[in-house]
Amino acid sequence: MIQRFLRVLLVLTLGLGLIVPAEAAPRFAAIAVDARTGAILYSNDVNGTRYPASLTKMMTLYVVFQDLKAGNIKLSTPLRVSPRAASMAPSKLGLKPGSTITVEDAIKALVVKSANDVAATVAENLGRGSEAIFAARMTQVARSIGMSRTTFKNASGLPNPGQVTTAKDMATLGLRLMRDYPQYYPYFRLTSFRFRGTVIRTHNRLLGNFKGTDGIKTGYIAASGFNLVTSTMRDGRRVVGVVMGSKSTGRRNAYMIAMLQKAFSKAKSGSTIAAAAGSSKGAVNPVAQNETAPTPDESTVVASAIANDQDDDEVKDTGKLAAVAEAAANESDTPKVIAAELNQKKPIEGPLVTSPAVEAMEGDPLKALNLGKAYSVQISAFDDKDAAVAAISKVKATAAKELKGKKAYTIAVKKGDTIEYRVVIGGLTAKTARQSCAKVSKIGKTCAVILPQA
Repeated sequence: MIQRFLRVLLVLTLGLGLIVPAEAAPRFAAIAVDARTGAILYSNDVNGTRYPASLTKMMTLYVVFQDLKAGNIKLSTPLRVSPRAASMAPSKLGLKPGSTITVEDAIKALVVKSANDVAATVAENLGRGSEAIFAARMTQVARSIGMSRTTFKNASGLPNPGQVTTAKDMATLGLRLMRDYPQYYPYFRLTSFRFRGTVIRTHNRLLGNFKGTDGIKTGYIAASGFNLVTSTMRDGRRVVGVVMGSKSTGRRNAYMIAMLQKAFSKAKSGSTIAAAAGSSKGAVNPVAQNETAPTPDESTVVASAIANDQDDDEVKDTGKLAAVAEAAANESDTPKVIAAELNQKKPIEGPLVTSPAVEAMEGDPLKALNLGKAYSVQISAFDDKDAAVAAISKVKATAAKELKGKKAYTIAVKKGDTIEYRVVIGGLTAKTARQSCAKVSKIGKTCAVILPQA
């Protein structure tokens, strides 16, 4: 009788959300693989079952590349958008039912925007009108290339309990994209693309910031945590890294960077790509030429990558963007920046401190701006100062209640020879900062909560 009562009580408390089952929390996994030999250089629960989230789109693209190579489609082939595809949850491109998108624009949208409406459109057009049929093909292809523990149920990575993979399988997929389709792999290097007059930028901050990185994909759903597959090459050595189940973008990026840096010392140089993670057989096919485009000095920008990667597009539908931004800010390092108040003539040089765990240094711009113990928000990114200034009115109007009467500042972040501009608004409470970011994110800008400096 008592046991029955306890079982009923457990069911009730689970139903009311008073107890969260341990398995509901994302579990961490990571792997670093020598792309030349397939040797595993680092591993952490690499065969444990995980949800791929938007890493799914790597296989969606692999199938697209298959059809391109076979001549079934061309880059210029139009794909028609169904009402179902257009209704997919964010992140999305905003495609309208009955409209079309070319295969090439679809590839770019999947890589840069991680657009779920585009993934569904691709699946329906290449799967005889059915995403389920396309997903079954994805699973079949996965098994054929050595991803033995992976099953796909959709083309986007939107939540489905039957859609599972492992860190090792995702590393294998990363290798096979480079090995099997070197002519298309350069799409994964894109940091932006233009679609119908609008420039869309990536939220994978390691691209262009962590030296030698040229792909591949980020992913997030609540059940998976923050996922990332990265391919980086230096001095002929190439390492593919996978991080799954991280608690924030900040932790995910920091872990990936540390793992790759250690793995490079163990990797072998060459020009081939292995067939699978854990296998040194069949290393053939060089990757496309110009593997590593010149990148800024990572010592000045890697920390910026960690601080500002919010995966904003992929978490919009969770309603937790501000909390994610605050968590990432807690774990960030300090980029080298130039800061100036809007009415200030001379810029102040120094590091941008976004966490109380980082000591304030001489010339700290936020300290110079006298933001004090209050919370602030940082909105990014703008190509020039005029654009940043022009955005201030729109931002304040979007969060009029929270930002009324607050001072705004421009922050110019130096990345190599280029500068990108951001807006910082101070004098907020923790609550108003989170509320402001939640509202600002809806107008398409990345917003991060900056913790008090004291």
